[in-house]
Amino acid sequence: MVLLVHFGNSSLPTLAMIDDHGCRVYEQMIQASFLFDEPRGSLALASLCLISMADAPVDCSLINTRFLINQMAKFKNCDRPRPINMRCKALTIVAGTWLMFVLIAVTAHAAEASTNVTVNSSNNTKRLRVIVTSDFPPFPVSNSDPDDVQSMVRFLLYANEFDIEGLIASAGTYGMVAEKRNILAVLDEYDKVDENLRRHDPKYPTADALRGVTFEGKGKNNGIKIQWGCGKQSYSEIIGEGKDSEASKAIIAAADKPDPRPIYIGVWGGPREVAQAIWKVKNTRSEKEVKAFIGKLRVFLIACQDATHEWLMDKFPDLFIIESKETYRGMFGSDSRAWAEANIIKSHGPLCAIYPPNGAAGQGVIEGDSPAFLYLVSANRGINNPEDPTQPSWGGEYKRRIGTNHYVDGPGGASIRRWRAEFQAEFKERANWTLP
Repeated sequence: MVLLVHFGNSSLPTLAMIDDHGCRVYEQMIQASFLFDEPRGSLALASLCLISMADAPVDCSLINTRFLINQMAKFKNCDRPRPINMRCKALTIVAGTWLMFVLIAVTAHAAEASTNVTVNSSNNTKRLRVIVTSDFPPFPVSNSDPDDVQSMVRFLLYANEFDIEGLIASAGTYGMVAEKRNILAVLDEYDKVDENLRRHDPKYPTADALRGVTFEGKGKNNGIKIQWGCGKQSYSEIIGEGKDSEASKAIIAAADKPDPRPIYIGVWGGPREVAQAIWKVKNTRSEKEVKAFIGKLRVFLIACQDATHEWLMDKFPDLFIIESKETYRGMFGSDSRAWAEANIIKSHGPLCAIYPPNGAAGQGVIEGDSPAFLYLVSANRGINNPEDPTQPSWGGEYKRRIGTNHYVDGPGGASIRRWRAEFQAEFKERANWTLP
């Protein structure tokens, strides 16, 4: 018998008893909210396995309740929970005698446990590999949507939580140009605050480390005439023979590393660089090698920003894709311009000072691209499994398209808006970390 306490998006933990055949035999809400004076959801521990009452074939680390049930059910099918019986009631009474002590211990160690289990593990197998591709503009912004700059500032404040393997300047939005000098310019601002950030977590990378993984894609400024949006040109006009870039080569190199972890690629602009990498592998390697390559990629597409978006969706049903055509809009208006100026832009150092007070979609916090990494941030907090986009996350909730490995809009923007209090509170806190 395994007894676990699961903290979801609620201040009330759930007590669940799982028998050694993998069936959830009892579950009840513990009315112990008086023990917790943290904001709602701040104790989102990933199904912390507290006591093993008997041998059970399950690893209780870094998994949520539903995943735990499914994991254990592999050993014996359980289509539905067993009805509450006298054995369950007796176990519940016994558990109650020490449950208060357990909850007090969990409260005392919640912050430490949350950090150790998720974001700051020194074990690289627990850190997520991340590549960002962004149509990153110069600042002040002149040829693209300012919300890419907003998202990049937030992303860099979470650089300690990931193994960042690429910051790619891709083409997108108005100018359809790809210039890595724009990303390098923001890294110059990061360089001025990264030592302050490392006072809070030594895992923040140096600016030089990030400069070393900054790559340029191709756009109108280097010979490829890309039209913004879908349905406006053939994919073959912008990918194919002779259209490799240092960015597409970097994606291939990252996937080819002898590292079993998948690579999470957040596509903030057009996906041309990802598509070119896949095209190259598809046309130069065996079918088995192509399958292995595609199996390493986890692609998050924001909107539909060039013709290769449709090519990826139509031609690669096995490629893990989250297509956020509408859900990302749930970020819009996460806070006002006044909030952004008071808590991020003003008196928070040079990196936060470049945060634009507006985006193309309006004033204040817009950040339409941030869901592409926020679902990984919430995964680091045990809220969701990044391999299952149907679960609620800070980046939204999606539904699987039947017969594919594609996840498309589900509940919509509301599935992001529900988390605003949590992710905005963290943003404010981390902006403060940039200060001496």
